[in-house]
Amino acid sequence: MPFQSILKLIESKINITTVVDVETIEDQYPLDTNLELVQINVPVRATQFDLSLTFKHNLSRNSIYCSFDYSTDVFDNSTIEILANRFHQLITQILSADQRPVYEFSLLLDDEQHILRDLNSTMSVTRSPDCIHWAFARRAQEHPQKIGIMMEDQSLSYGEILHYAQQFALFLSRDYQVQLSDIVCQLVERSIEMVLGILAIWMCGAIYTPFSPREPTARLHSRMCTLNARILLVHAATRDYLEPNSQFTIIELDRIGEQTNDISILDSVSVTSEHLSHIVFTSGSTGEPKMVSQLDFSA
Repeated sequence: MPFQSILKLIESKINITTVVDVETIEDQYPLDTNLELVQINVPVRATQFDLSLTFKHNLSRNSIYCSFDYSTDVFDNSTIEILANRFHQLITQILSADQRPVYEFSLLLDDEQHILRDLNSTMSVTRSPDCIHWAFARRAQEHPQKIGIMMEDQSLSYGEILHYAQQFALFLSRDYQVQLSDIVCQLVERSIEMVLGILAIWMCGAIYTPFSPREPTARLHSRMCTLNARILLVHAATRDYLEPNSQFTIIELDRIGEQTNDISILDSVSVTSEHLSHIVFTSGSTGEPKMVSQLDFSA
C-alpha cells in the first residue's frame, strides 16, 4: 500500500500521528570523496532478506561504511561484486562536483565502457571484409583441436570441419563442375551435415539455398525451377524426400567419400565479399513466396 494510505489507517484506528523528518547534513558536514571498495570476509549467517544494503556511520573516524548482505542461495559472489562496483562508481559521481541529475550518471564499469567504445567506433575498416569460409579456415588453423560443432552425441573439431567441408567442396567442383555463382540447394535436417554442406557450397563460390523437408515436394520443384538450379544436397534423413528425377542432380552428403588432398582447386576460386552467399525464400503465408539474397562476408 502507499505510505500515505498506511498513515491514514494508523491514525484512524489508534490515533497515532507519524511524522517523517528529513535532515540534510551535506552542508553541515562536508563529505570526503576518497572512497575505497574492499571485500571483507564475514562469518556466514542466515539473512533476513535476499539482498540488503546497510549504511553505518563511524563517529570516531567520521566515515560511512556501506555493506551488502545477501543470500548465497539467490546471488553468486561475482554478481554482488559487480553490483558493489556499480554502486561505488555511482556514489563517486554523486560526491564529485558534477551537478548532473542522478539518472544521467553512468553505471557502466571501465571494461564495459571500453567494449562500448569499440562497438561505437567510427573508424573506417582498412581492409575489405573477408568471405565467411575464409574467416572460418583461418580460425580452424589457429585452433584445430577445439570443438566446433556439437550435435547430440556427435562432435567435430574446427580442423575436422574444415577437412570434411573441403572434401565436399572438391567433390562438387570436380565431379559436378560447380562453379562461381552457381546455385546449389540443400534439403537437410538440423545436423552436422547441414554445416558442412553450407561451407562446401561457399568454398566452391556457389550460392547456398536452403529448403525445409516439411515443405511440399511440389513447392521445392517449383522453387528450384525458378532458380534454374540443377543440384540438390540431401543426407540420410531426407534422401527419400524426393524420387530420382532427371531434371535435378541429387547428391547425398553422408555418402561422399574421401577426395584428393589437392585443395589448390579451391584456392583458385575467385569469390569475393561482393558475391551472393545465399538465397532464402519468404514463408509465402501472405502470397507467393519471394526470394531474399544476402552477400557473403565476415567483417
